[in-house]
Amino acid sequence: MNSRFENDVERLYIFCVNLLGLVLADYYEGQGVIVSLMDNDKTKQGQKICGFSCINPNDGDRSIRCVITATKSGDVIKEQLISLGYKDIGFPDDAWKDRYYHGYAKELNDEKYLKFDWYLRFGTELNLDNPITFNEKLQWLKLHDRKEEYFKLADKYEAKMVVSGTIGEKYVVPVIQVCDSFDEICIEKLPDKFVIKSTHDSGGVKICRDKSKFDFSLLKIDFDQRLKENYFYCEREWAYKGIKPRIIIEELLESDGSADVWDYKFFCFNGEVKLIQVDFDRSTDHHRNLYTEQWEYMDASIKYPNNPNIIIPKPSKFDEMLWCVKKLAKGIPHVRIDLYYVNERIYFGEFTFYHGGGYELFLPEELGIKLGSFISEV
Repeated sequence: MNSRFENDVERLYIFCVNLLGLVLADYYEGQGVIVSLMDNDKTKQGQKICGFSCINPNDGDRSIRCVITATKSGDVIKEQLISLGYKDIGFPDDAWKDRYYHGYAKELNDEKYLKFDWYLRFGTELNLDNPITFNEKLQWLKLHDRKEEYFKLADKYEAKMVVSGTIGEKYVVPVIQVCDSFDEICIEKLPDKFVIKSTHDSGGVKICRDKSKFDFSLLKIDFDQRLKENYFYCEREWAYKGIKPRIIIEELLESDGSADVWDYKFFCFNGEVKLIQVDFDRSTDHHRNLYTEQWEYMDASIKYPNNPNIIIPKPSKFDEMLWCVKKLAKGIPHVRIDLYYVNERIYFGEFTFYHGGGYELFLPEELGIKLGSFISEV
């Protein structure tokens, strides 16, 4: 933000209830500035949002400075404010964002950050005093269930050692290479097919089915950036905070006679399985079906729609899969454990402590409440 906007005002309007706006509001309030939010969304006007009042721009004092935090619509909002008679209008510039937004947001109190994030996703205040739903309780666990042992479990390389020592090496997908940087990868020694992923975040997975057609230059750009980031700060997921960023390359699991490798996600609560999720058609029309511990189909959904016409057979080694996840999840208030079942063999996938970051939509809502009831530590 231009220096003339820094610390020389007693009152300030911040236009747009977004994360940048809330971070700015928190920063300036800490500097003793009286801050109000502005937004064109009528559902926000007249409300208290994360402790800040939100007003209709038509009702503001024209002599008070306005800061616009919108990106795509910023110029349109500026014209709107000018037409309403506001004269002191500004935008945060890149230097301000680097100094305060990215830096200050990173240092922002975790509870406050989660409350900001929750409001922006759901339009409601996060209830941490008496959390009820599964999603609310995951936010509570982010703040209060902070064991350093979770770092190893969430680390996609270290987790293999834990799994091998707990249930046996036969359940671990073989590792081809593990590297601290992309430049350390010995590309010429890689097989034609493999899986490459970052060990410290979520979503950093790429599948190579033909090395001769694989674009390693683009892959390097992606992983060079990933290795610079601490995934904890995205959604304050504690288990990611203490992981050393690395790259792991694994063997590619392929199912005989089928293009699909089923990924079974077991929702565990203190070692007991209460829900099983199976995703399919991810690259075309993502669906997921839900099952009970007895492999009974549930007419419910989490984020993606279900499809009762897709019959997912109960794995022949289902009891063994249950044994694996119950042993791995023992003593943990909640963790989702993913297993692959390929050619009559069980392989460990990963530990996930905060399914969907604690933000995915449950239908019916009662399912989210029921799962939340299994987290009794809150």
